[in-house]
Amino acid sequence: MPLPSTGAMTQPAGIGASPATAGAGTGYGVAGGSFSGDANSLYTQVTQSEWQNYLQNFVPIENQLISFAQDPNKPAQAMAAAQTNVDQSMAQQPEIQANREAQYGIKLDNAGQQAAATNTNLTTALAGVDAQNRAKDTTIQQQQSIIGSPVTGLT
Repeated sequence: MPLPSTGAMTQPAGIGASPATAGAGTGYGVAGGSFSGDANSLYTQVTQSEWQNYLQNFVPIENQLISFAQDPNKPAQAMAAAQTNVDQSMAQQPEIQANREAQYGIKLDNAGQQAAATNTNLTTALAGVDAQNRAKDTTIQQQQSIIGSPVTGLT
């Protein structure tokens, strides 16, 4: 039996809709529960509705991705954030070291304290450089993957 070419067309309840929303809309992205006109009109309404949905919901996300991918400052920002995280983490090391010493009932002399501080400073520096390099490389890879370019020449 062919579909009617004129008149109102409605979506049956339960098709493309949950029971809670059955009859509330068409389920095809077009407001209202009925269409007037032929199949071409229906297709036009659905297409226009889907285009508006795309413009409203997806274009802002695409613009955010494009902005991220084209921002030359993002790798430096990621590096700064990584260094901040390392600094915050390593700022707790002297307290951790003191707790460890107290747990074992030892007290470092001045030379031992200087050696521990030097060790902490070296560890902080190495962890900071590693975190910054990883953050920069990861950010560049993310930017390149968004724009569809292969990642080459990471430095």
